[in-house]
Amino acid sequence: MEEEIDLKELIIGIWKKKFFVIAIIIIFSIIGVVKYKINNKFVINESEEYYVAEISFIPGDLEIVRKSITKEIDEDGKEITLENENTEIRSVIVDDTLLSTYNGIIYSVEILNKINDELNLEIKQEDFRNMINLTRESDSNILKITVKYNNEEYVEKILYLVVNEFEIKLQELYSMKGISVIDYSEVKNNKELEEEEKSSVKVMIKSTIKFAILGFVLACGILVMYELFDDSVKNESQLEKKTNLKNLVKIKQNDSKKEDTFRLLRVNIKECKNILITSGDTKSGKTYVANNLAKSFAKLNKKVVLIDLVNNENDLITKNNGKGLLDYLNSDDKFIEKYVKDTKIKNLGVLPLGNKLDNITELLEDSKMLETLKTLERLYDVVIIDSANVLDSANTLAVAKLAKFTLLVVAERNSKLENIVKAKNNIEDVGGNVLGTVLNQVQ
Repeated sequence: MEEEIDLKELIIGIWKKKFFVIAIIIIFSIIGVVKYKINNKFVINESEEYYVAEISFIPGDLEIVRKSITKEIDEDGKEITLENENTEIRSVIVDDTLLSTYNGIIYSVEILNKINDELNLEIKQEDFRNMINLTRESDSNILKITVKYNNEEYVEKILYLVVNEFEIKLQELYSMKGISVIDYSEVKNNKELEEEEKSSVKVMIKSTIKFAILGFVLACGILVMYELFDDSVKNESQLEKKTNLKNLVKIKQNDSKKEDTFRLLRVNIKECKNILITSGDTKSGKTYVANNLAKSFAKLNKKVVLIDLVNNENDLITKNNGKGLLDYLNSDDKFIEKYVKDTKIKNLGVLPLGNKLDNITELLEDSKMLETLKTLERLYDVVIIDSANVLDSANTLAVAKLAKFTLLVVAERNSKLENIVKAKNNIEDVGGNVLGTVLNQVQ
């Protein structure tokens, strides 16, 4: 059956990824500024006097000559060869690649030398590239050549020479019919351009805003698609509906009220003396839940032992000699309590995994392990077992058969629903009893 779309959860999901949206907006805003700068790439030195002349035009059509050779039979029955020539007229479509090509033509040394010779100037190549600019107006075929120079008399002459030489080059290289001038701007100096520059800033801001809106829409679209196809756990009701398990508590890590949260979890499972903590995914916060639940029971003046099947270096242990549960199960020792390590928490001891052996799963399935759990239940008020992901660990599944109750820790928006359901079924298939879930808001 198809999932119903929860608009609230959709918005929450997008809000949780707001930094992604902001990043995309910033990137697209930068693209908007860069695009504007590329189309208006003059570096203007406000301290120098300069003049600007501009001309707008449309490139002429291309003449494409196609030749073909055919053979025919004349009246005398002889084979003759005929050469045909067809001329095709094609309009020029200006794109970014063609614009770059045209810029390369304009900046050529040949055109620069022509200007220097005709006008008796000594313009250097680097200065020439800074004073000439070819741009495309919006996304049209209209091109604009702009010349900036510090002499009012020469700026217009330079412009006409550039346009003329550019037109000649297009005719030579592409058999182009020439260009059609559509607008010419009179020569202007600094002061006359100040107001236009202010207007240009407004245009740049509009370009930036346009691209920022585009980035926002694109980012939201990506996140909406992600949320629609994401099969992770999003809320308690969804989790309970799919697993048919009660969610006992919702935990928010690093919350100032976390002690109250674990008190609530402790009350919900107060009759359970032997509890396995596991999950269907990695990084769901199992150890965090196991450690804090153990502390919560210890504060109730109950003797608690935490069996750590995940990490031999549990931070709660004050002194560790490296030995633990596996060492006990692989020995003839009768006193499991000797392997329980003291912690800095009153009433709380930790039984580490110990030295890892090749036959860990077999040791955990052995009858001695069952007797060990019964002994620990006699010695302690509460036994909590911190284990690995049940879908990846045969060891966890072996212990799930022996533990009286199991809690599945689920990471909100990280754990997959399919994995949680599968973990529950796997535990129940071996005879385990899944008490419920703990929804963990991993930070």
